[in-house]
Amino acid sequence: MKGKYLIIVVIIISILLILFMTSIRYDYWDILGHSQLRELNLTVTPEKTRIQEGEVFQINLTLTNVGENPINVWKMSEQTSYNILFFNSDGSMMPYLWVNSRIPLTDEDLTELNPGESLYSTVDSTCWNLTKGEYTLNAVYDTTSPDEDIQKPYWIGRIKSNNVTITVE
Repeated sequence: MKGKYLIIVVIIISILLILFMTSIRYDYWDILGHSQLRELNLTVTPEKTRIQEGEVFQINLTLTNVGENPINVWKMSEQTSYNILFFNSDGSMMPYLWVNSRIPLTDEDLTELNPGESLYSTVDSTCWNLTKGEYTLNAVYDTTSPDEDIQKPYWIGRIKSNNVTITVE
C-alpha cells in the first residue's frame, strides 16, 4: 500500500515540475534570441451557444496581433499551436476524442502577422461528447514546445482566449 502512495506522490511531483519548467521556458528562449515579445489576442467564437445533445457546431478562433510591430507566429493548427477546451460545470475538462501526432515544426510553419492582422481557424465540435448541461469553452494558443526545428525568431508563449458558456439541451 505504501508503494502505491509513493508512486502517486512521484507522479504529482513530476507533473508540478513539468508545469514549473514550462513556465520558465520563455526565459530560456529569450536568452537564445528566438523569442519575439509582442502582443497577441486569442478569441473563440462558437457558431451557437445553445445546442441540442449530439448537435455538431462550428468553433471559430481568431489570433490577432494587437501590438505595434510585425511578429512571426505559428500557423493555426489544432493540437499543434492551439487546443480547444470544454469544461463541465464541476470544472472537469471534457476529453478530446482525437489525437494528432506531428513532426517538429520548421520555419515554413511560421507566418508573419502585421499589426492588426489576424489568423483564423474553424473546427467543429465532433471531437467532444457533450451531454446535457452547461460547459465553458475556451482555447489556448501555446508555442512553448522546445522540440521544434525553427530557426527564425517567433513569438513564444501561451495565451488563453475568452470563456464562452455553451448550453447543451
